[in-house]
Amino acid sequence: INQQEIIPEVMELIIINANEIDIVVFTSFIRGITTLVLTGADMLKEKKQSNFFTKDLQKEYSDSAEFLLWAVETNMVNDHPDLISLYPERYIGYDHVGKLLQWLRNYKDDDIPYDVIINVRKMLITLVEDYWTKELLDAMVIKEDTQEAYCDGILGTYAGKSWAEDRLCCTAYYADALVSFWTVRDDEKGIVWIENTPSKVKTVAAYSGNYVARVALDKNTSLQGLLYAID
Repeated sequence: INQQEIIPEVMELIIINANEIDIVVFTSFIRGITTLVLTGADMLKEKKQSNFFTKDLQKEYSDSAEFLLWAVETNMVNDHPDLISLYPERYIGYDHVGKLLQWLRNYKDDDIPYDVIINVRKMLITLVEDYWTKELLDAMVIKEDTQEAYCDGILGTYAGKSWAEDRLCCTAYYADALVSFWTVRDDEKGIVWIENTPSKVKTVAAYSGNYVARVALDKNTSLQGLLYAID
């Protein structure tokens, strides 16, 4: 977006409020803490920080997940300007939560040393299964005749202009998120759908892949926006 096309006063407000309350901050914090606690025990012990996950930090960790779920349940993420950042924060949030759950689903409760992590996992599962999956599926345009699916939304139309890479980028993001929400990583089989995956999720993921592959391979397609969708 050309910043010169934005009213200066509006641009100033965006910059001031961009990171006041941002779901990227919450999802990044949750992902980072979870990964550190479950995989970094040896490193923490070496640095004499084994007790870093204090009660206070556990509360902040849990509160962050609760706020995130509340913000989505109440549609605050979409309606409140404080949650709008200078980049597509919702999509980064999808990635953080999706990739974390894809890995975290492999852990049994007995393998997780803190109950708070088990509870946060439950909240994230509720978030993706009850809210974000529906949001992504509802946004998709499904073409049964060509077995393709696509959506628009990251760049959209601004100041009377539209960006050609918007549909490609948004579709790639959504497809990647849906797959992350409903799969686990298996050492032998790779990425595997979990048992209760809705059939529509599998269909839309496959159809989206067909669309992205066709358009991305077209020599006339701009791939600039697609860079944001590559994990």
